[in-house]
Amino acid sequence: MQYQKDYKDKYGYIYKVSIDGTDYQYRTLTVGEYRDMIRAATDDASLEDSIVMAALLYPEIDYDSICAGIITVLCNYILSSSNLSDKNTWQDTIDDRKKGLLPRRDTSTGELVVDDPIIPIIIGICRVFPSYKPDDLLAMTVNELLDRAAWAEVVMRATDNTTNTDTNIPPGLPADQRKKLLERISAERSERALRDEMSKSKGVNKTNAKPRS
Repeated sequence: MQYQKDYKDKYGYIYKVSIDGTDYQYRTLTVGEYRDMIRAATDDASLEDSIVMAALLYPEIDYDSICAGIITVLCNYILSSSNLSDKNTWQDTIDDRKKGLLPRRDTSTGELVVDDPIIPIIIGICRVFPSYKPDDLLAMTVNELLDRAAWAEVVMRATDNTTNTDTNIPPGLPADQRKKLLERISAERSERALRDEMSKSKGVNKTNAKPRS
């Protein structure tokens, strides 16, 4: 059905539950939506109505005539699917999901390993370019991701080279001259790091080049 595709395109995963012979489809709530509903609710019944009104996608229901018990059951399903029914389990969920992101020690070799090789790349890019969020990077192609990873390593190397630039600043230098000198040193070292990386790339290409027949 077209409406189901439209809902999936807009909300992602759609949930379905059957209550008293009627199939209901709903989406999960965002944290912000739920907070706003709690603040606006005057009692439990009004909170349940707000939750169902926001999350229920199909079918349309008459809130004045529908059995109140159905609203409560639907509300509980929506909260459970949204991971909002038991907030005491949130830290357990965080800890469980961290296991797939953090390196673990291999029991046979004793070395630290990462199950998903994409994770260290994403962490490296986000550390150097904070404007990127993990979801932004996960939406990229592999080539786009690796391009940004390469830039992150170049910028990180240039940053490491400028860490101790204060040792090259003459004491007593006026603030404006100090700033200009620091900018010049940083730019020179960044350019040098970029040239080094370009030289490496040329060397690799030259090594891998095959003679024409």
